[in-house]
Amino acid sequence: MTALALVAVACTHQGQQQQAGETMAAGDSVKAQAIEFVADSVVEKTAVGDYKVCLEVPHSGNEQLDQAVVAFVSEALDCGKMTDAKALMRHIIDSVKVEFDKSGKENSLVANGEMRLSWEALGSKIYENDAVMTYEVKNDQFGGGPHGQFIQMAQTFRKSDGKPLGWDVINNWDSPEMNKLVVDGLKKYFEMTSDDELREMLINVADINHIQRPSSAPVFGPDGLTVRYQQYEIAPYVAGLPEFTIPYEKLKSMIAPELYNELVAK
Repeated sequence: MTALALVAVACTHQGQQQQAGETMAAGDSVKAQAIEFVADSVVEKTAVGDYKVCLEVPHSGNEQLDQAVVAFVSEALDCGKMTDAKALMRHIIDSVKVEFDKSGKENSLVANGEMRLSWEALGSKIYENDAVMTYEVKNDQFGGGPHGQFIQMAQTFRKSDGKPLGWDVINNWDSPEMNKLVVDGLKKYFEMTSDDELREMLINVADINHIQRPSSAPVFGPDGLTVRYQQYEIAPYVAGLPEFTIPYEKLKSMIAPELYNELVAK
């Protein structure tokens, strides 16, 4: 029977804990309290693989928001809609361990100790202002194939009620104006100058004048809306995860005024 090592460790990509509140200089306006996050992790090593999930768990005092964030992580990692962070991490590791260990024993390179499998998921806050908070999940996995798989998804939430912001907040994605912003952003990402170059790079896009929106949610940050596509969604594996940021001022006519003011708030 394979011996398993279970340990709780702090997230290495962020601090152990982000404290609520800020120190304000004289003359600063009073700001909404920042959300407190506490890091929690589960790590297991077996004969064939290394598995880790590390989450910064929100403790905002708003149950709707806290549960919405954990549910987003759960759905992003194909675990349904679990809202208990500790139960979610345990479920993830148990599921991954069974799947990858079985696959590893059937792979001669892994079985002979010449290769190890790996699965890692990290979740953390990447942006927060007085009104909204954006949380990101990264999942890097190698199951013994020709290359690994990487997923990077984020979701923005209203801090007041935990409501996730989806693509419906952009009221005219299919407009020529929005499509031009998408085309220009993709050209910048690929370091291209012509429409023909972009057409040759893209896959699963029938018409460059009607590029589909990403399957993952919009990413709202300090500088604007980041449009992010996943691997193979519109470009080959070598292209990575195509993404670009559209400044808020270019989207002002496409977002409801009240929401726009929340997004650009500092």
